[in-house]
Amino acid sequence: PHCVYWPAMLKAMGVEMPQTNFIHGWWLLGQSKMSKSLGNVVNPLDVSAKYGVDAFRYFLIAEMTFGQDASFSEESFIARYNSVLANDLGYMLSRVVKLTLKHFDGAIPAPGPLDPMDVELKDACLAAVAATGKGLREMKIDKSLEQVMNSVRAANRYMERTAPWTLAKKGEMARLGSVLYNAAESLRIASGLLLPVMPSKMGELRRTLGLSGAD
Repeated sequence: PHCVYWPAMLKAMGVEMPQTNFIHGWWLLGQSKMSKSLGNVVNPLDVSAKYGVDAFRYFLIAEMTFGQDASFSEESFIARYNSVLANDLGYMLSRVVKLTLKHFDGAIPAPGPLDPMDVELKDACLAAVAATGKGLREMKIDKSLEQVMNSVRAANRYMERTAPWTLAKKGEMARLGSVLYNAAESLRIASGLLLPVMPSKMGELRRTLGLSGAD
């Protein structure tokens, strides 16, 4: 009922009518719309209690394109959680932290001159920043998250290509420091973009990097 009356209320208040309304679709379980009568409703409190609010919020935002229906299943939730949050983001953080602790006593080293691989990673991170702003303006938040995670995957590829463990064995500490700085910087940017979606987890990640929530 409130959807029927709010335009009249805005008009009575002299408030300009909105030009566009963003309305999300239905959540489906498999191919069926969730419905109490069908008894197929997923209790969000149960899912949040089992897997955490941040992970569940990320799934809901990443899985649904605004205005279209989206399907939920515990299997798809776990698959996205493992592939994106644990394997991509979690693995990247683990690599950076372990190497920084081992070779620089846990302090993020100073960067050196950028080489082409460094620039490529920087461009991926800046593209994620731009895509996030564009996605918010256009209410395509799922696309924003996709671009952020693309930057995290680019950071993992960067680690494979630069091979910091090999740099350490060769004693190339200046280059190693630059690689770890660039990798940590990519995590700083990604975590800042993901902070509104996963405030608790990204807060932990940022504190691990020695940042406060606002840095």
